[in-house]
Amino acid sequence: MDQVKNEYEQERLRIIIFETRLFCYSHKGELARSTWYRMLISPVYAETFEYPIGGGNWYKGSYKPLITKDVFEQVHKQLIVPKKSKWGGKTFTFKELFKCASRMSLVIGDDRCRKRKYSEPRYHIYYHCTRQKKYGCPEPYITEEKLIIQILRYINFMHIAHPQLFDPNNFLKYSMGEYKKMRDKILCAQDINPDKKSINLMDYANYAIRNGTFQEKREITNVLNRQLYIHNETVTSLPLI
Repeated sequence: MDQVKNEYEQERLRIIIFETRLFCYSHKGELARSTWYRMLISPVYAETFEYPIGGGNWYKGSYKPLITKDVFEQVHKQLIVPKKSKWGGKTFTFKELFKCASRMSLVIGDDRCRKRKYSEPRYHIYYHCTRQKKYGCPEPYITEEKLIIQILRYINFMHIAHPQLFDPNNFLKYSMGEYKKMRDKILCAQDINPDKKSINLMDYANYAIRNGTFQEKREITNVLNRQLYIHNETVTSLPLI
């Protein structure tokens, strides 16, 4: 059990328990992971127990403890699971706007805080296939930074190749008007005549996708009002199947 003290991973703990037969096994064979996990966090093996459970009354057993209190506390710290956020509690800007080109399932967001050895942790948002229609999916995860670049590239390409397809809705027209007012004020402050600098959809798209509101980002992404797909970390309007 001293090996537990040295911060073994949970799966390694399970293997140690199996090899050393530290705990008993059920009549069906090896104990389930949930069972041995409860054993590891149970204070009974450190000579203390609560009776009745949940009653708040703790007693010291007359038996010889299997592990010391210090070891138990260190094991307990290692096995604490961070509290998970409520399902749907996090907001991801581009969630379900795209489908996976390989599996036709929706693309959702996920976040990760990547620990680094010699510097501060880095926070990333990723988008990936839900795999609802088929579990195996060859498409790689794409970071939100890369996705934003691909969205702008797609809009720019379509704006050059097929400008007739763009028909901004009322929300986008209003938002573009507000953006123009703000831009004109900045130009006037710099003694630049705003009438000499026209504004187009791509100017607004670059602003909205990076600095706009949640709704502005989603509306400009869906400006063509057609289903978009992600394939090999690129945005496309054509699925593979």
